[in-house]
Amino acid sequence: MAVGLGYNPSLFTEQDRTDFFTKLSSEAKTSGKTVTRKAKDGGIEQVTTPSLFDSKAFTESYIWAKATLGDAKDLPSTALKTINNVKTILKAYGATNLSNQEIVKFGTDIASGALSVEKFKTDLNAQAQKYYPAYASRLAANPDLSVMDIANPIIKIISEAWEKDPSEFTLDNPDVDKFLRPDGVVGKVPPPTTAEIYNWAIMHPNFDKTVKGQNMARQLGVGVAGAMGWGV
Repeated sequence: MAVGLGYNPSLFTEQDRTDFFTKLSSEAKTSGKTVTRKAKDGGIEQVTTPSLFDSKAFTESYIWAKATLGDAKDLPSTALKTINNVKTILKAYGATNLSNQEIVKFGTDIASGALSVEKFKTDLNAQAQKYYPAYASRLAANPDLSVMDIANPIIKIISEAWEKDPSEFTLDNPDVDKFLRPDGVVGKVPPPTTAEIYNWAIMHPNFDKTVKGQNMARQLGVGVAGAMGWGV
């Protein structure tokens, strides 16, 4: 995973590895179960893996902190978990242009109590009103509303029409963004209706690749052939 994030795993010392596994187990034990498995050195070790604990996300946050701060051992496990939550919140508001260092700072501030999650979301909501002016009034009227909340109906229409997993569509997806910001950050063009989004989706080449699209094309072909007196 470290390599995938652009970090050289050889830079982790033995102390780093021990610290990581200690924090991983500590955070996991808050809601999980412990399993025994064969250790890398041939011995036996116990690792806690609860169903609600995302060990991959926790590991990623640890690597981010190590790469950004140079030493992640001073960070409590709760801060590492919060860093991942911060990344999730940022994505929900379309704020994807922050550096790793800024994200880690937000995570540690929230974990330490210096910044509340509510204040963090309120600030992101205010920022989103500028970047997504077509929905500024809705965001202003609902402080807890995120851009992803607004985008979900759009994503639902497109993903169902194209028979794709909704998770494939993020706020920076061009097809989603064009409906959230039809004229960029100008905000003069009104948001599209659900009917307009649906009609666009079924006219898109991606719809032709779906089972429904191919069935509709086949039925249309049969209808045309029948109307022209051809046997089908």
